[in-house]
Amino acid sequence: MNKALTLVSSILLTCNFSYGYASGQDCELVDVNATLQTIIVSPRLQLGTIDLTVISADEINNSVALFEQSGGLIGRIIFSDTEAGFSLLNHKIVFEKGSSLHTENDQAQVVGLCDDGRLHVIESIKTIAWGNKFFKRAYLAEGDELVADGCLDPSLGGTSNFSMTGQICLK
Repeated sequence: MNKALTLVSSILLTCNFSYGYASGQDCELVDVNATLQTIIVSPRLQLGTIDLTVISADEINNSVALFEQSGGLIGRIIFSDTEAGFSLLNHKIVFEKGSSLHTENDQAQVVGLCDDGRLHVIESIKTIAWGNKFFKRAYLAEGDELVADGCLDPSLGGTSNFSMTGQICLK
């Protein structure tokens, strides 16, 4: 289970956001679509790949890709309660042209089994601790979160895939 939660970071990242300004926030909300696959390399470490597109809408509601790149990620489990099926993770994602972001205290919870027998995991990401280049001005507004939902293979060397939805702000 501990290994399974390590791969929880192996999230297929798909975030859907609406263009505009968050209530009480001075930011632009954006749509994000991504896929992510990870592999567990140790009980507390996972490595993976991500394909990410950030989409905004112009005045005529046409979609405009603001960011479209592939990258790699490192996920570290910083706390795990295997009996409860719960883990806290930090993730660092680096994209091919140098943009990066770091999330902290992502909460992963095993909620059951997937049809293929892998663990069904839901992960909540509430903090973008820092970013650079494109993500320098990205954050999650208070009360917002990204929610990853997918199937996790907890074995050493096991691969996992996730999808994720939520909202982020660009200042």
